[in-house]
Order: sequence, then structure tokens, then C-alpha cells
Amino acid sequence: GKQTGAQRETNKVGGAAGSIIESVTRSGNAAAVNTKIAVSGRWSGSWENSRGESGSSTINIYESAGGVITGGEDGWAIENGRRTGNVLTWEYRNQNDGCRDYKVRIEISADGTVAKGEYEVSDRCEKLIYKGKYIEYRKQ
Repeated sequence: GKQTGAQRETNKVGGAAGSIIESVTRSGNAAAVNTKIAVSGRWSGSWENSRGESGSSTINIYESAGGVITGGEDGWAIENGRRTGNVLTWEYRNQNDGCRDYKVRIEISADGTVAKGEYEVSDRCEKLIYKGKYIEYRKQ
């Protein structure tokens, strides 16, 4: 059958990159891999966790070349920060008197104004794992 220019390009590129281009072309959802959205900045919002606790925080996010994310949240330093498309992941280590490690996953909206996500906490002192949510963080 007839191929569009994008499909011909996909066939030429091949491999993993080709399948990414192909899936975006097929779905028409370029926002899913939109790396043009600027994520760097100050984000504020509220969180809640499975232990019934809630509060608010401010996350300072800095993106550098290659999708590396640094910054922090109310004095906690972001470690192993990465960006893949509109999804940011990072960790906070040895928080709360060295007891807790946090794994964070945040998704930035297609228009770059809202961040929502979840986190998982491993508490070595209380020997438990619990989860939390970043409800709706907005770029300030």
C-alpha cells in the first residue's frame, strides 16, 4: 500500500528508535515523548501517603543535558534523577534520621504546567514500605 513520508522514514531508521517513531506516528500522540517541555523550575503542591499523613512541599527541579535531573525538595537532595519523555524519576536516600529511602516517579502534563506522581518509601527502622502521592504540583 501507499506509505506516508513518516512511515518510509521509520523503515529506514529501524531498531529501537524506529519503533519509537513508529508508535508515535501510529498513535499520533507526540506529547507522550515531548522533551521540548521545560521541567526546570520551582514546583509547589500537596502530597498524601498511605499512612494517612499529608502536607505540602516545594520541589526545585533542574534539568541538564542528557535528561539528568538534579535539585531537591524542602532540603532533601534529588539523587539518580532522570527524565524520559515527560516522566521524571529520582530517589531521596537516608532521610528521616537515616531510616527512609524514597523512590519518586512524577509525570509532567503535556502542556508543562502540572506535575503528578507517586512515591514509595522503604523504612529500615520501622521495617515497612508505604506509598504516597504528589497530588497536583504546579510550576511557580
